[in-house]
Amino acid sequence: MKQSNTSVVISHIIEIIESILGWIGIVMWGICIITEIVNPVTETAGEKSGFIITCVILTGISFILVYNGRKRKKLRLKFKKYTAALSANPQGLLTELAAADGASVEEVTKNLDEMIRKKFFPTAYIDRAANRLVIPDFTPNAGGTNAGTNASPQTSAPKVEYLTCNCKNCGGVNRVVKGAAAECEFCGSPIQS
Repeated sequence: MKQSNTSVVISHIIEIIESILGWIGIVMWGICIITEIVNPVTETAGEKSGFIITCVILTGISFILVYNGRKRKKLRLKFKKYTAALSANPQGLLTELAAADGASVEEVTKNLDEMIRKKFFPTAYIDRAANRLVIPDFTPNAGGTNAGTNASPQTSAPKVEYLTCNCKNCGGVNRVVKGAAAECEFCGSPIQS
């Protein structure tokens, strides 16, 4: 799921750029509007109104950039919340994700559709008949079962001690072998137990 981590990081960078450029534009074009209205420079009325209209349009574009940046941030934070909830809900039931998020199933479905479109969950899809998120390459952690696999339990495996660790990048809860380096099952970031 390294592709997921890359997509989240790229979205975060775009979010920051949109917010910074948007706020710079709002301040800069806002000052231009105020200065043009207050300053009694000897211009014709047509020149002055044309400049003000241009500044208003550019200020509007700046507001759109800030809005899009906030929307990306909200989606990224929801992704972190969903990955943490998925560690306790390996079946990916949308009702449980909605309960963990305090939102409706429709809102969670809409958010997950957007996350899948933006490759936050690159191999996932929503099974609308079963009302769940299916992640084909997801392996359960903390003793959960993954309804998407038909793995049989191993009977001759040596006893291994596991720890549950939170990913510092996405907040997902991962089950890792004690003392071993591992990779987050949700975003691909390295985890040290």
